[in-house]
Amino acid sequence: MKTPNSTFDEILYKDLSPWHDCNKPDDKFIPLISSVKIVDPVFQQVFEIEFIRHFNNKSHYYHKLIVNEAINYCNQIISLINADDDIRVKKYWIDVICKKLKSDLKFIGQLIKENDYSLLNINPHNNIYSVDSDHKTDTYIIQLLKTALIKVYLEIQEGFKIYLPDSLLEIEDFYTQLLYEPIPVNKYISTTPKVIHIEPEKQIKTKIEKTRPASTIAKTFKYKNLAKNTDALKDLCDSLKLYGLIDKKTVLTDLKKLFSGGELNNPVIWTGLTSDLYYFVVLIHNKEKYVENLHQQHWKVTCNCFIKPDGSAFEPSNLKTQKKPKINAAMIEKVVLLLK
Repeated sequence: MKTPNSTFDEILYKDLSPWHDCNKPDDKFIPLISSVKIVDPVFQQVFEIEFIRHFNNKSHYYHKLIVNEAINYCNQIISLINADDDIRVKKYWIDVICKKLKSDLKFIGQLIKENDYSLLNINPHNNIYSVDSDHKTDTYIIQLLKTALIKVYLEIQEGFKIYLPDSLLEIEDFYTQLLYEPIPVNKYISTTPKVIHIEPEKQIKTKIEKTRPASTIAKTFKYKNLAKNTDALKDLCDSLKLYGLIDKKTVLTDLKKLFSGGELNNPVIWTGLTSDLYYFVVLIHNKEKYVENLHQQHWKVTCNCFIKPDGSAFEPSNLKTQKKPKINAAMIEKVVLLLK
């Protein structure tokens, strides 16, 4: 299998190169702007591009194209890496992709130096009027492309850092090791803010409501096959950590309590997508029935057992409306089979 085709390559090496004569007329891009499809990420984004605003039709088109391609390329690459359970295959693809991205960034570094595609040419607060319009636009596109490739590398690295323990790059490293240029004050990449959910105060109701006795409300799941499959929970814990679905620091005793049917002192941090957690619970409770039936309480139990990386709680109402994940479904199905 080959690596996915990339619009980045079209811009850097082929027909979409902005410096080609056929791509110079600004009016050419007016009808093309609306043709760029908005791409939704199927992974948990950690980094966002916050680049300088476009200033003509050509820069508008390329801005929309490049920002969407950054998400699209991440979607494809993450799907490709997750498609195989063999760790050697995963490491192979990660190595291939990272080398390709580094090579592209080095090439961009050369382009910037050879053609004077300096950020100074597009700084809206320090406008250089001697720079012609074509050169300014080409500078904008190459600098944005550079930023997008760094974002892609950081997203891939974040998603699979368990396989890159000794070669993680900080954002400054791209400038010193690949681009060979001074580290700018504004790198035009930010981390996505963590969403903190604040529970509203509950209204005191005067009406007396009937509630189930506390002893009958489950706190955790209860694994049915523990007696005959004593190693299942250890294997499950290892696999969930391996595939980045739970925090790497999760201890086995906490996961065992989560499947004990009793009390849980430490909720497990779920680091996968919310849709991944939804599908995991659907499989173990509804479809395969590896845990005892919780009679419509399973989403509340899920929110009691798992928390988000920022420590906030999942909402049962949000969790139960999720859909089967597009990328990680097959991987989650294989993980759940360990409980068989």
